[in-house]
Amino acid sequence: MLQYEIENLIQNNRTDLAKLVEHSSELHGDGLGFDIRSFENDGTEKFIEVKTTRKNAVDGFYMSPNEIKVSNETVNYYIYRLYNVRETEGTADLYIYSGPCNEEKFKLTPTSYRISLK
Repeated sequence: MLQYEIENLIQNNRTDLAKLVEHSSELHGDGLGFDIRSFENDGTEKFIEVKTTRKNAVDGFYMSPNEIKVSNETVNYYIYRLYNVRETEGTADLYIYSGPCNEEKFKLTPTSYRISLK
């Protein structure tokens, strides 16, 4: 998805911004709540969380509490849903969700609890 963002900016004559796209989770760790920092054509930052599956786009996926929090606190947050991943061909389909991950857009189901002694 990193290359997808870079190529999109280059195609829109924003090579200056394409040079600034980063794989944030690789450079700074997974705690940021997003994987890629990129840009809109007007220079506005955008923050991308990538979720991948071999199944279809509507199948559920997991997000950490931090990813949910960041999606709700960050303007220009996107989930790039790679689905129907075909590893042997190196292809997949893409659906892009924008905005926060909340009950208005998604069914959020808690899947675990952190337990500590009082």
